[in-house]
Amino acid sequence: MERGWYIEDIYELRRLPASSTNPILVKTGWVFLNRLSFPSPEEQLKKYLECSSLGNWTPIIFALAEFSSLNGRQDTLIATELKDFRHLDGYLLWKNCPKIFDSQIRALLKASYFRKAWIALPSIRKKSELHSALATIEKIMDQLNDQRSPFDRYPKVGIKINSIFALRHIEDLLESDFLIFDFDSIFTHLLGIPFRSPVLRDYLGLMEEEMETLLRWLEPVPFEEKWCGFISALSPEEWKKTGQLGWEAYFRRILPENE
Repeated sequence: MERGWYIEDIYELRRLPASSTNPILVKTGWVFLNRLSFPSPEEQLKKYLECSSLGNWTPIIFALAEFSSLNGRQDTLIATELKDFRHLDGYLLWKNCPKIFDSQIRALLKASYFRKAWIALPSIRKKSELHSALATIEKIMDQLNDQRSPFDRYPKVGIKINSIFALRHIEDLLESDFLIFDFDSIFTHLLGIPFRSPVLRDYLGLMEEEMETLLRWLEPVPFEEKWCGFISALSPEEWKKTGQLGWEAYFRRILPENE
């Protein structure tokens, strides 16, 4: 299992050691912050290419933007142009504001032509949502092809699992290219503890019954066939039995001490 990096924005990425070859998971939400207008696909392309050029990471995984976690943030674009969508994530966000999804996919497909980038779809809950997202990606690829624009014709598209609902229906989502499990978010839903609460850390790794439930839900996952990683504030050793599964990468999340 490789120790990966879980990156919130490009500023964190710039501080990583240039010699690192570990996998990296970077969120794209920062591209939409501190702006007065919506970033075009061309602007996003430049930013994603900068991320890709900062090291030798394999793979580089971009998790599409989610805005619900930014609701308390005073940001101009989210408070104006995107204010009607700031409580939505995943499929509901893309359905109600297609340009958020389309612009990111268009830019990432182009960026992946120059340096391979994987695309992680967050907050996918069921098969119909995955099929809708994949169909939209195919449509965007057809448009890029008609425009004779260079793009990755064989993109890696996976899912970031961050809810109990998605985990319990994991068999319906296995046609994706890879899976990343956000264990902290899953246990937040399971326990009803606020995600940013330091209390969450005290509970993680101490719940034998909940851990058995999690392992049972993970049984359908073909670890020997599919690239699977997980995100957590705890180490694989602290996750006890889950550390015995066939994970490809572990992305460490740092929870704030003062929240």
